[in-house]
Amino acid sequence: VIKERDKMTTWLIAVGTPWALDDAYYTMKNTGQYEFISIPAMTKAAEGKGVYIDGVNRDGQVFEDIKGWWNLTFPEHFGAKTVVKERADGKAVFWQMIMLDLAASSTGRLNYYEYPAKDISMDLYTIGGVDPTTFEEDNAGNRNSHFALAYVSKLPSGGAIIVDGVLERCSQNQAENHILVAQGKFTNWQYVAVENVSVGKVFLQTLQRNPRIKAIPSGLKGVTDGKISSKRDRVLLMHKWFENGTVKISNADTPFLNALRRLFEKFYDL
Repeated sequence: VIKERDKMTTWLIAVGTPWALDDAYYTMKNTGQYEFISIPAMTKAAEGKGVYIDGVNRDGQVFEDIKGWWNLTFPEHFGAKTVVKERADGKAVFWQMIMLDLAASSTGRLNYYEYPAKDISMDLYTIGGVDPTTFEEDNAGNRNSHFALAYVSKLPSGGAIIVDGVLERCSQNQAENHILVAQGKFTNWQYVAVENVSVGKVFLQTLQRNPRIKAIPSGLKGVTDGKISSKRDRVLLMHKWFENGTVKISNADTPFLNALRRLFEKFYDL
């Protein structure tokens, strides 16, 4: 960055997508020393003008937030079909990364569908998903973190249900017992998948020494493309399956399910 006689002779250009109202881009903007240009994929158009987007996804789901008339910024490269496809990856991600609108991205809850608990059979093909914690030797459990175990059952008609789970501070022995109890609840219990990094790797090795427990490593393949992203980003990446109903949540009133629903309903507040 060069100045001559108190005047800039070079350009300083920053290009990116917004992450927060106090991130680097907005901080630069708010100094008043920079021109600020925002180029979303499309902008609202008057009725009958521009291109009409029906918001209908390939599976029949309708995305009401993009339904209407729009002016497309690059129609030859990013047309109506592409808009719908990108929206199918999740509302928050679409409005942040494609529309550059943090307000719309963080408005409201993350949508999900419930499934009647009374209609859930204990004979369904079921696996467990484990997020361990740093266990304490005094059996009190880690004061700042919770052991989590989700029971996920496969529906014969397609998709899956989060049936219930465990969320509590506990010792390692108690965590293993929670897995054994879950195995006894479901006729077709298969295994538990444990995140195979850091604390999870150590916990997985401990589980695999117990002949009564079948545990496998999970690298979140297909969710994070092998990259360990933040928990916030993981939820947003997986949310598309809840939003389109591929994965449903049991409507049972339990501590685990209540915590999960609260995560979705209060996600941006949390």
